[in-house]
Amino acid sequence: MKNNFFLFAGFCTLILSSCGTYHYYPAPVHAPAFANAGEVQVSGTLGITGFAAKGGVAITDNLSIAGLANTNPGVDGYHCNEGEVAMGWNLKEGKSMFNIYGGLGWGGNYDQDSGDVVKNFHGYFERPFVVFSVGSAKTAFKRIRIDSYTAIKINYFMYNGYDNVYENNLYVDKRFTADHVIIEPCFGGSIGGKHVRFETGMGFSIKTIGDIGRGARIFPFRMDFGMILYFGRKFEGGE
Repeated sequence: MKNNFFLFAGFCTLILSSCGTYHYYPAPVHAPAFANAGEVQVSGTLGITGFAAKGGVAITDNLSIAGLANTNPGVDGYHCNEGEVAMGWNLKEGKSMFNIYGGLGWGGNYDQDSGDVVKNFHGYFERPFVVFSVGSAKTAFKRIRIDSYTAIKINYFMYNGYDNVYENNLYVDKRFTADHVIIEPCFGGSIGGKHVRFETGMGFSIKTIGDIGRGARIFPFRMDFGMILYFGRKFEGGE
């Protein structure tokens, strides 16, 4: 177990050591699973790719809306602010929940190391997406609630910006555009009480084979931790 921990820590360190060259750090995948109409979820997380505030509400037993705001204040020079809205269709069978979300994300970012006066790159992006997820809601030891999920998110990422390049003995902003399909498999969950729980998630970001080595460089790994609040969920036994 100890060896696995050090291997994982070394993997994360290796990725983070080259963070400054990435054009985009994906936000956490947000596809909340609701047990019933009127349920509300609100959470905040801190992770490798920044800070995120997330929320959602079940309008009916099947229809829901969700939103996310994500920011990176300059970790290793990378700055980003983005938002996301989505609408979902939810099905619940016993303790299992199946969800499909479709939505749009947008934002702006740049890379500028501390003390520098010139941005290495800057630009704006949009990313329509769809998320498929399956999860479960369980009650353990009568008091401990556990939600878990596995999901896959498919984004169409469109970036418009400028790279700062050295040409003819000068640094100049050169137009940079990219469009990629980004696939994000992920899993996570929450554990705690009826209303307040700890939340964690982990996922990967993969470009299609034809896009590897070209266009925008996408940060390949994500892990985040935080707190989540549940309101209006109806549990078994009339709780």
